[in-house]
Amino acid sequence: MSNAIANSNKAAQDAAKQTVQNMGAMASNAFVQGTQALSDKLNDFGLPVEALVDKRQKAIKWVSDNKFRVIGGIFISFIIIFYFVAIYNRIDRYLSRMEIYSSSPVSLISDSTIINASKDYILADFWIASSYKSYLPCTNYFDYASTDAITACLKSGARLIDLDIFNSGIFDECPEPVVCNGSEVGNWHYTTELSFDKVIKELSQTAFNPQILQNTKDPLFLSLNFKTWGNKATINKAAAILQKYFSDQQRLLSIANTEYTYQGRRSGVNGKNIAKEPIKNLFGKVIIICSGKILGTDMDEICNIYTVDPSVPENKRHEYEISTKMYKNNGTDIKEHDFQMKTLTSKQLLNYSFSEARTIKNANRGLGGTPSLNMIIPSQTTRKKENYNCWIPFYYGCTFVCMNYTEPTDFMKSYAERFRECSLLLKPYRLRFHQYCTKDPTVQDPRLSFQTKTKLISTGVYMDY
Repeated sequence: MSNAIANSNKAAQDAAKQTVQNMGAMASNAFVQGTQALSDKLNDFGLPVEALVDKRQKAIKWVSDNKFRVIGGIFISFIIIFYFVAIYNRIDRYLSRMEIYSSSPVSLISDSTIINASKDYILADFWIASSYKSYLPCTNYFDYASTDAITACLKSGARLIDLDIFNSGIFDECPEPVVCNGSEVGNWHYTTELSFDKVIKELSQTAFNPQILQNTKDPLFLSLNFKTWGNKATINKAAAILQKYFSDQQRLLSIANTEYTYQGRRSGVNGKNIAKEPIKNLFGKVIIICSGKILGTDMDEICNIYTVDPSVPENKRHEYEISTKMYKNNGTDIKEHDFQMKTLTSKQLLNYSFSEARTIKNANRGLGGTPSLNMIIPSQTTRKKENYNCWIPFYYGCTFVCMNYTEPTDFMKSYAERFRECSLLLKPYRLRFHQYCTKDPTVQDPRLSFQTKTKLISTGVYMDY
């Protein structure tokens, strides 16, 4: 019985195989007949089909015999395509995206309603068009740094230029200051380097050149983030470079007004808070903003505003803060004052509670008695540049709302439109500093005093009432 079943199964399998073979033969014959019919039709039109088929067979054979040559050719072609798509003219291609901004700001000094106002508007009363990592035209790392990006930011209206400063090399015995993106610990450079001397020279020839910009009278803010891994010699060289290029016409505010040396913390009894300086006294000046360990360097003297980088962990902030202390002035001990600017990332500000955000808003308005300055920077999380909702820090009255100018997102477009006519915008009344002076109280009428009085009621007898 089992043999019969096995024979039956074998017969069925053989029949199935024969059927498949017959179908394959039929399909093959149909394909050959169809191809032949198509070839005949094409031959009727004068197309050499057989010659083309013959060449195709020869090409297939050549590829089969020269596999390594073909693979090498494909690889070289890929490299060429990658070069022209991703590398060739990369900086210009990225900067060309900024042409979408229709910015042509003029100097604030041309606004007579502000300049001739009865009140002297101060620095804290304005929003300043501010660029972030101004030297990076493309992406945040593994990419190029360029002075052309800085010039493009200036032409688009930015009056705050943000630069990261490192040592020129890991093994350099006498490193020079260079501008690039990277990590301070280990002196890792994630982009190409720019000579700090070259960058400042370019800035000095561009920022105040009326043939290039229209807003040359506006103050220029240089945000210098020193990441020199404890090398104070590099910071001193950077200070010397700034003095070399900006000493003419007393461009540096620290030279024009020595009260603002050491961030004004050593000026007079109460110090000198730059946030309260009338804006008209800052026209045509270069204001230096620094972060990093500049204490004890030449940069500390010419720095006008100091801040701590928000990336510094909370347990290490004390190493970077310039705390108030006593210093000697002509043999007299004088206490320094703290006018340190607060810098936050956009993510930190977004995560603030209502009470924390209100504290920032009140500080910007000077409700504590004196106004302060705040800077907001993008949260750098990916290689691609990103922008954030700039209207939130605007609402809180933050003076420096830094944006990636070379990344024309919708928020950046609205930001550029806001500063289209002027790089310094006057804040609305509710966000400005208002100093209220109370009058001397009226002298009290002695008859209304509650002080105990003594009255003689008889000889030698007095009564208190």
